[in-house]
Amino acid sequence: LSTSATARAELVARYKGLLEEIKTALPNARIIVAAVFPVTDEFIVEQPRMKYINDFNVELYKVCVTMGIEFIDGGHIVYEHPSVFNPDGLHFYEKFYSQYWFEELIKEVGVGVKASE
Repeated sequence: LSTSATARAELVARYKGLLEEIKTALPNARIIVAAVFPVTDEFIVEQPRMKYINDFNVELYKVCVTMGIEFIDGGHIVYEHPSVFNPDGLHFYEKFYSQYWFEELIKEVGVGVKASE
């Protein structure tokens, strides 16, 4: 990400290009794009470019909609369970992935298999 709107637009364009390549190479593949997860306010102080995560996600979502690609945003998990952050404010503890994110993937896009199935 970048504090520059132009640089962010270029990043979205590169991402779109990669998605187009994947769709061309694997036309029958199910493509699921995950939003960039939010970071803590403290991390944004250290890395001001990160305050544009939501803007980037909105643009990425628009790309996915126009291309017919699934988009999943698990950012709400972070807001509901802020204790999932490691002290660095960027990365998550294992519980985030093994419990919350995995369950979100199952619920939203049917990825994975629950132990009871």
